[in-house]
Amino acid sequence: MKRRSGIVPVVLAVAAWTVVAALIGGQDAAVAAAVAAVIVVVFFGSTQVVLGPIAQYLPGASLAAALLFYGTKVLALGVVVVVLLDPEGPGRHLDDGWFTATLIGGSLVAVTWLVIADLRARHAIYDLDDRGHPDA
Repeated sequence: MKRRSGIVPVVLAVAAWTVVAALIGGQDAAVAAAVAAVIVVVFFGSTQVVLGPIAQYLPGASLAAALLFYGTKVLALGVVVVVLLDPEGPGRHLDDGWFTATLIGGSLVAVTWLVIADLRARHAIYDLDDRGHPDA
C-alpha cells in the first residue's frame, strides 16, 4: 500500500506563512520565513526519502536507522538554528520572530499532518498464510 506524502500540505502552509510574513513584516521577515520554510521541508521531507527504502528492504533495521537518522537531524537542526540566530552570523539580516514562528508553526503543521496520515493508514498487524488465514 502506498503511503501518502505529507510534504505537500507542509509546503503549502509554510509558503502561505512566507507570503503573510512578506505582507506584514517586509523583506527581512519574508526571507526569514522562507529560510525557516526550507528548513522545515528538508527536516520533515528527508525522513521518507531516507527511511522509506530502509523500511521497505530492511524492516528489522528500520527502528535503529530511524533513531540514528532522527538524532542526526535534531543535532543538525540545532546547529543550523544557532548559526542563523547569531547576531553577527550569516542570519543577522533575518527577522528572528518570523524565523522562529515559521519554524515552530511549520513543524506543528508537519507533525499534525503526519499523525493524521498515519491514523488513516492501514497497518497489517499479522501475516496471513497462502490461503489467507493467520499464521498460528
